[in-house]
Amino acid sequence: MDFKPFDRELSGEDGMGCHCELCNQLKYAFGGLEDPAPHSAALNDALLSGKHVHVSWTQWTDKLRANKPGGERSRGYQASGSFMASGMGVGVTPGGVTGSTYRKGRS
Repeated sequence: MDFKPFDRELSGEDGMGCHCELCNQLKYAFGGLEDPAPHSAALNDALLSGKHVHVSWTQWTDKLRANKPGGERSRGYQASGSFMASGMGVGVTPGGVTGSTYRKGRS
């Protein structure tokens, strides 16, 4: 599959890439253990048929904030970073991504 003709659409005006459901699924598949082939095919089909709708970084983070459940201690996603860290099961160690605050407290 050749995505080159769609570089402008996929990168967007802000150059931050597309954050639509199809593009996010493909990114997550490449970052994890999932086979990216079905997601690549779905994105390619949407691009070729003209059904792909670009979602900018700002639009995506606004959507995450709007869908955040109420409550200060809720597990709602306030920003895309927290979604990626907790929603995708990324290995975050106690005390931060590197565990640096955990080690600092123990030394």
